[in-house]
Amino acid sequence: GTESEKNLIQAKALYLRGKSLSKLHNWKKSARVLEDALKRYQAIQDVQHKNPLLFVSILVGLADCYGQLNDPREKTLLETALSVQHTFNHSSRHASIYTNLCKFEPTVEKKKDLLRQALDIHISVSGRESREAAIVVGNIGVVELKGNDPMRAITSLKAALRILDGKSSDIP
Repeated sequence: GTESEKNLIQAKALYLRGKSLSKLHNWKKSARVLEDALKRYQAIQDVQHKNPLLFVSILVGLADCYGQLNDPREKTLLETALSVQHTFNHSSRHASIYTNLCKFEPTVEKKKDLLRQALDIHISVSGRESREAAIVVGNIGVVELKGNDPMRAITSLKAALRILDGKSSDIP
């Protein structure tokens, strides 16, 4: 095969190895393997061998490791993943990028804005009743609580519980 094909195959193999290492919480080793996967992917020249889904997967996987290792490069990777993800479908992974970017935002409004975008995706992918939607609504409540808005936080957290109980006709 061509050089691009070889790079794609190696990027895929390294990604899978890196993911299995991260499942074992071997963050340092996983990060090293996923960094190699990223280099391989970025070395792909032929457009037909580019695989945006794999690219986003590598970026998000590596960002996860960096998050565990308190490596500041996490934010850049998430932002890159987001810009690539925008070129194709919405998925729950897309929503998790918004959720993970949240911790880098200083203001409550910005945090809530990112979480609302995540919520919209979860609702369109899994529905208003989904566990994923409930978790994001809960996260919004936590942000409101930290932002000294206890009344609103209570509303959000109650809404999250109602979704989990299967009684949610009213997401705020």
